[in-house]
Amino acid sequence: MRHLVSAVIAAAGKGERAGQNLPKQYAEAAGGPLVRHTLRAFEDSLKIYEIIVVAAAEHMDRMRGITAGFGKVKDVVEGGSDRFGSVYEGLKKTDPACGVILIHDGARPFVNESDIARVIEGVLKYGACAQGVAPAETVKILGTGDTPAQTLDRERIRLVQTPQGFMREIIMNAYGRALAQGLRATDDTTLAERAGHPVHLAEGRYENLKVTTKEDVLAADLLLRLRGSGGS
Repeated sequence: MRHLVSAVIAAAGKGERAGQNLPKQYAEAAGGPLVRHTLRAFEDSLKIYEIIVVAAAEHMDRMRGITAGFGKVKDVVEGGSDRFGSVYEGLKKTDPACGVILIHDGARPFVNESDIARVIEGVLKYGACAQGVAPAETVKILGTGDTPAQTLDRERIRLVQTPQGFMREIIMNAYGRALAQGLRATDDTTLAERAGHPVHLAEGRYENLKVTTKEDVLAADLLLRLRGSGGS
């Protein structure tokens, strides 16, 4: 059975750490705003049926202008007071016929077809799937008081990325339960786990980085230009 796939792009954040006048998803990189590069991957994917973009109220016109040329963008939705509320607004606008929903950060412009396909495959097999990478550096958990810090086993740790994917009923149930219990979360897999749905973790790519700081914006500009010119 073929499942239609909806992609919710979370792009309502303020992105203050990027040190820009505008949120990081609007930062110029390789001739266009970062979110446009993000959208391109989903627009070009044969596996994606529709795209729902969530933007902050003050940037709705700007986002509508950016998305105007994308045929799969079915709606630009005003976000909530935080990521949880914003993603929920996007979820409510997805086509009920879409049995699979992917949620992706608007400021993660290096997502590609393999990421999308890998997560969808995991969703169809396990019901919920994200991807992650092992940390490149030593990770410690801080102690309290006189308790010393502890080094964690990097082989058992993953830095979780997006897209994160879910069967429709799983993610809608997870958000519904969180709302009923007055809970919030900045990560959708956490909500699924709280609702009792195990999440499969697939191997991600280090290149699928999230732009957070002003240094990230500069790096993204260079990498996107290299990609556009055929560089690796």
